[in-house]
Amino acid sequence: MPPKKYIGTLEASKILHVDPSTIQRWIDSQLIPSHRTAGGHRRISLDDLQKFAAARHVPIDIAPDRPRILIVDDEPDVLETLRVRIAGFRPDIDVLTADQGFKAGFAVHQYRPTLVFLDIRMPGINGVHVCKLIKTDPSTRDIIVVGITASRDPHEIEALLRAGASSVLLKPIETDDLKNVLARTIPLALLHPSDVHRDRPEAAAS
Repeated sequence: MPPKKYIGTLEASKILHVDPSTIQRWIDSQLIPSHRTAGGHRRISLDDLQKFAAARHVPIDIAPDRPRILIVDDEPDVLETLRVRIAGFRPDIDVLTADQGFKAGFAVHQYRPTLVFLDIRMPGINGVHVCKLIKTDPSTRDIIVVGITASRDPHEIEALLRAGASSVLLKPIETDDLKNVLARTIPLALLHPSDVHRDRPEAAAS
């Protein structure tokens, strides 16, 4: 199941065609439920925004989202190889990349991917720490995290699983393993038929 999407006040204002200050007033008046991220930013559930708009007959403009995945790895060759392979057999999915843990955190909050492929060993903020940040934030904890690693160290793999990853793939990653993960997390049957053939440029966080 895709994660419940949360958006910021600016995006909410565009959806409802109002000024951001109006959204803030509705939040302050508790007309629209919201929560704050660790960085102090307001986040609104898209479901709650739709309910608010329907109850007050406010016009709403939400385009259907394509599913997104984020690949996080400090090796450029790994990022590009996985991006190209996934885009080749799943053109219905937007593939984003990040080459370090800090950028991964930004991309997760900015793009709300359904799935994150996360390298365990990275300089600075490693994969275990990034996974913990994703899973302890109420706005991102439903995002599915799958580890990717060249390490065969069971302690590292276990640490990522304890942090909330659903599974770990060992490098070099087989295409069938990628297909199986995507089939479980973003089944083609859940998508609108036009999404499978729609051609859209990829986005990248790195």
